Amino acid sequence: MKMIKTAIITALSLSLGAGIFFKPQTSLFNLGENTSTQQNAGDLEANSSPVEQARMLLRKVQMRGKCVPEPATLDSNFAARVGQACQINRDQMRAYLNQYHINEWEVGGTLDLPLSSNTDGSGNLNYARYMVIHDTSYPRYGSSLPDNINDESWEWNRLGRWVANVTHVYVNRIGDSKTTTPFHEGKTATKRERYIMGEGASKGLYLHIELIQPRKARPGYGRHNDVDAPTLGFTDAQYKRLALLYTIASVRKGEWIIPAFHACVDAGIRYAHDDPQNFELEKMFAAMNELWADIDRINSGLSK
Repeated sequence: MKMIKTAIITALSLSLGAGIFFKPQTSLFNLGENTSTQQNAGDLEANSSPVEQARMLLRKVQMRGKCVPEPATLDSNFAARVGQACQINRDQMRAYLNQYHINEWEVGGTLDLPLSSNTDGSGNLNYARYMVIHDTSYPRYGSSLPDNINDESWEWNRLGRWVANVTHVYVNRIGDSKTTTPFHEGKTATKRERYIMGEGASKGLYLHIELIQPRKARPGYGRHNDVDAPTLGFTDAQYKRLALLYTIASVRKGEWIIPAFHACVDAGIRYAHDDPQNFELEKMFAAMNELWADIDRINSGLSK
């Protein structure tokens, strides 16, 4: 997201509300501006498997928000799960949270409630299908970043500073999280939801996660730009918490949902955002595999 104001509430609100112009025939799977393969987004969603959707929605996001044309390479364990029934139940998930003293409110709210949902024009109730991964692109610095952004001492790792209710969950760089909208409530946070689909058709189908990432200006890109992200885009602790949020959402739905990058969701829309920057997909998959093995270990011990 582009955060260009110093007041965080104003910044986040403006960044999500700005820019309603978009190119015609914008697709959820847009391969770039110079492509002849654009199709109707609804048709692609209906005719593409969850694995195919994940590969398109997790494409690498380059500087200035350009998504590479090549589909992402998925971890085999993840690919075998996405879109399939989730075999982890609520009791098993709670056992993990209790083991590590994680409050349910920190990770999307109570496990007892289903995910957010949307009723389509035919009266069908559809639960959230996608988890959109954002970075805050804030705070914005000048020519350099502080050297403590990955430490507890960095002021923006204090979750109390993140009060704008524009997402479901914030994740700081030391791996803690804060729920501002519980997973059972709908929230729109992309241009595609708001201006392509319309809130009536989209609200409830997307969960949103904001990973805290500061930015700094890059010479030659105009005043007040926030083009440069940290080389280490996100910490291992952030990937670990993201994996947990993804798993919890899938447990609550009973099906492994589809993760997506904000820039890929909005690809082809004018003034689309550029997040997440410097995201290492293999680290997310590694965190997922480690988490799933840990859940199995904890619950195997409980069953003995």
